[in-house]
Amino acid sequence: METRTANYWHAVAEGFRERFPGRELELLSGILAHPEYLWSTRSSRGPGRIADDIVRAHPNEAWMIVSKLLESDETHDLVSWLGDEFGLDDRPQVDAIRYFDPDMIMAWVLQKPVTRVRKLLHCLPKTLDEKDGGKLTKLFLEALGDCENVTDYLIGHFWSGGWAGPESAYRAGQRNKARQWISETKSAKVLAWLYRYIEALNRDVEVAELREEREF
Repeated sequence: METRTANYWHAVAEGFRERFPGRELELLSGILAHPEYLWSTRSSRGPGRIADDIVRAHPNEAWMIVSKLLESDETHDLVSWLGDEFGLDDRPQVDAIRYFDPDMIMAWVLQKPVTRVRKLLHCLPKTLDEKDGGKLTKLFLEALGDCENVTDYLIGHFWSGGWAGPESAYRAGQRNKARQWISETKSAKVLAWLYRYIEALNRDVEVAELREEREF
């Protein structure tokens, strides 16, 4: 969606919200019917930003809409909006999954884990800090931390993304954060995953440092 169109769309949508405050969820349903415009327009005044605002205002009702659509989201556009999977590390968190009730999400996942675990894995917050949505990730590990394939994928999920500067410094920063989480949790399953995650980061830091030394 080009900038001029996004700005016009935003103005119309905001006008609708002001005039019909009780129909925001209808507007959300209309936006989510075209998820290809969601995550790519968050930094502008497009549908993604409006969807975020409505979800923040009506999280439980919005989750009922979103969860139904997730069942048929084959393009992963909706998942990308929920999780911002490949966002830059130095950019503010914008994943919409953080706005929903973590207990409600996990209850939905565990109703049909065979298909829904895979959906959630793509959009889990890459943090264990509860103020940034990490409660959902903790609940996920508590429920599914015994499944090695799932926890391996979660390590890869935390690993993905972009950064600026040397990779060794970035991975070392991830490792420092993980060590902080170890000091803040008593859950055996969460701790077991963190130890494996840090072990993977140790290897990443070593490989990155060797490569950077050769390049220098």
